Amino acid sequence: MARRLRWDPSDLVAVVDTLERDGLAVRRRDPADRRRYALEITTEGSAWVRAAVTDAAGPKTAALLSALDADEIT
Repeated sequence: MARRLRWDPSDLVAVVDTLERDGLAVRRRDPADRRRYALEITTEGSAWVRAAVTDAAGPKTAALLSALDADEIT
């Protein structure tokens, strides 16, 4: 993930730690490779993303996204 985002891995760890602490994501061991973690968004995290997109994007984007259900937006 750090490579894809072009972030320093230690910076990404700090962000993921915060997301976990706030209940927005969960870090689990990757069953295919126990040295790696899989990051999953929580229900609360999905709601936070939807609210952030709607708030930040304004009414025009909200109108555009209104045709999609919650799962399609996140």
